[in-house]
Amino acid sequence: MNDYLDFLEKYKDFKEISDIVDEVRKLRVYYHTQQYDKMQQHINKLTSKYLAETYAWNTTFSSMPATVEQAYKNAEDKYGTYGAYRAWCSDNYKEIWQRSF
Repeated sequence: MNDYLDFLEKYKDFKEISDIVDEVRKLRVYYHTQQYDKMQQHINKLTSKYLAETYAWNTTFSSMPATVEQAYKNAEDKYGTYGAYRAWCSDNYKEIWQRSF
């Protein structure tokens, strides 16, 4: 199974998508090295940075994580989904733009 970050790498020229890839990689490092305080601080930073996206996610998936593992999985899913959405928008924007001419 491919990692969605590998998919998003082809969009690295888009700063917003590149930033998401970097943020998720940092999140993974904190989780896998058991730096849970830093991981939670990073999640809090991402929540502030992507406030509207976080609100939409939490409205859709209303159960709050109760463990470190759940917090990690929730953040990984949230920002992975957001990155995929931004990639989809980028692809469709190009197609719409090309049809305009």
